[in-house]
Amino acid sequence: LEKYRSLYGDQSAEAAKALVALGLLRDAQARYDDAEKLTRQALDVVQAKLSASDPQAARATAALGRVLEDRGQYRDAIPVLQDAIRLDQKPGASAADLAASTSELANCYFYLGEYHLSETLNRQVLEIQQRLYGDRHPMVADTLINLGAIQYDLGNYAEAENFDRQALTTTQAWYGDAHPETASAMTILARAQVPQKKLDEASGLVERAGAW
Repeated sequence: LEKYRSLYGDQSAEAAKALVALGLLRDAQARYDDAEKLTRQALDVVQAKLSASDPQAARATAALGRVLEDRGQYRDAIPVLQDAIRLDQKPGASAADLAASTSELANCYFYLGEYHLSETLNRQVLEIQQRLYGDRHPMVADTLINLGAIQYDLGNYAEAENFDRQALTTTQAWYGDAHPETASAMTILARAQVPQKKLDEASGLVERAGAW
């Protein structure tokens, strides 16, 4: 960021890109005040200097939406993420970025208990990810887990188990058995089995997850 500012100025597209990266780093560190400040600065620069069709416009918008989501400000995050999706839908935009923004919006609706909206969006994400990456990819598994979580919270445990089992199969194929992502997927599947009284398989999955 300092180098870009010295070369191109504070209001440059290059500085905005670095602001987004630093903002997302602060978000990952749970330094949300700093993260929001940085991503808002990036968005101000992008909106002043770049056209709406520039990919950075969508990425800066999505970054702010993600920070607001991670702060638990879901209703504030929703319109920001909707703007990011609108930008990601422009001709030539990145389908991967569209999937990412849509997934964050789906998360906001999930946390607010708007399960049907979240499901609709997650299914859109799944379709994009499968088209981009195929059926056996960790991002696909994450979305399947999201769909399973919705069904679990709705009390549709068999449907949740179906999604969770698909996610575990994909996660195991990608990471192998001795990996935290696989252990997590095992635990999630077991959770869906408990209300269905499938206790033997659920216990086995939890024991395997814990043994790792």
